[in-house]
Amino acid sequence: LGKDAVGLYGANYKFGTVLLLLVIAFRNAWQPFFLKMAQRPDAEKIFSRVLTYFVIGGSMVVLTVSFFIRDILTLHYFRAFYLLGPNYWSGIAIIPVILLSYFFYGIYVVLTPGFYIRKKSQYMILFTGSAAIINIVVNWILLPVLSIWGAAFATLLSYATMAISIYIVAHRIYPIPVEWRRIWQVMGITAVLFFIYYFIAPGFWTRILLLGGAGVYLYHFVLNGEEKRVFVQQLIRIIPAGKGQA
Repeated sequence: LGKDAVGLYGANYKFGTVLLLLVIAFRNAWQPFFLKMAQRPDAEKIFSRVLTYFVIGGSMVVLTVSFFIRDILTLHYFRAFYLLGPNYWSGIAIIPVILLSYFFYGIYVVLTPGFYIRKKSQYMILFTGSAAIINIVVNWILLPVLSIWGAAFATLLSYATMAISIYIVAHRIYPIPVEWRRIWQVMGITAVLFFIYYFIAPGFWTRILLLGGAGVYLYHFVLNGEEKRVFVQQLIRIIPAGKGQA
């Protein structure tokens, strides 16, 4: 598409890697943890709960950044500079798609324990290889039609392919009892808010209300009683700590 399109895509893509940094940090701690937990009789349930928590936390990160990234990047700080030059603002809309891509990559990371526990890590090349093929094919098809959106959708589909393919194989090698009801609840509200963001374009305060409403929904209808209690306890611990530092 030319260097201008590459520059536009690259400048915005880097802001979509916010979630990637979190996933990498999680991955570095995740492997030692699941190898340590592998011998426990309830290991599969622990891994299932981690997946649920990642989906909840990851979706909130994706929604929060997506809802306010344009405001952050187009704000004229101290009337001196922008975080992203005005010439690149036309590509900001792809950032939520990149964030969602790394959300699926995080799911892929969470689903890796069985391949290390069962010593079948050689299968991993199947997932990354299939994702690479999808990325190339979809780019080839969509770039001439959708420009940089084609590249963004290729990224999303490739990471979604990794997450779906690893789940299918992992279910045979090391089944994890996925909490589908809760995960679909989270995915559903995320999809609805993405639709509102792209097709209705709500104002700043409406986005705050929508995000707050999503948080309230997750707290009341997705978390169980014990999780609510722990969440409130941790919140109470954090707030006084913040006041003390202030």
